[in-house]
Amino acid sequence: MQALHDYGLIIVLVVALALQVFSDWIVSNRSEAKGYDLGYADCKLGHAAHIEALHDDIAEKNLQLRQAEAAHRLECEKLIQDCDERIAHHARRASPFTDADAAELMKISGQLKVTAVTAHRVGATIHKDQATLAAESAVRMAERIRAVLAHAEQQENAA
Repeated sequence: MQALHDYGLIIVLVVALALQVFSDWIVSNRSEAKGYDLGYADCKLGHAAHIEALHDDIAEKNLQLRQAEAAHRLECEKLIQDCDERIAHHARRASPFTDADAAELMKISGQLKVTAVTAHRVGATIHKDQATLAAESAVRMAERIRAVLAHAEQQENAA
C-alpha cells in the first residue's frame, strides 16, 4: 500500500510539473510578444524626432532636386536658343545672295525665253529646248533665293 501511495504522489507531482511547464511556456510566449511590441513602440517613440527630421531632410532634398532640374532645363533652353541665333546669324552672313541677285536671275530668265522664241522661229529646236530649260532653271533659282531671304528675315524679326 505504501508503494501505491508513493506512486500516486509521484504521478500527481509529474502532472503538476507538466502543467507548470505548459503554463510557463504559454506565459513566456505571450510575454515575449508583448515585450517585443512594447520595446518596438518605446524605441519608435524615442527616435520619432530623429525619424521626422530625416523625413524632412528627404523632402527638402527632393525639392532641391526638382528646382535644380528646372534650372537645368531653363539653362539648356537658353543654350539652344543662343545656338539657334548664332547659326541663323552665320547663315545670313554666309549667304552671298540678295534680292538684286534674284531680280537679275528673273531678267536672265526673260532673256532666255526670248532666245527660246528666236530659236523656235529659226527652227533650232534643240537650242529652243535648252533655252527654255535654262529659263525655268533661272526662275527656280530666283524663287529659292527669295525663299531663303524671306526665311532669314523672319528669323531675324523673331529674334
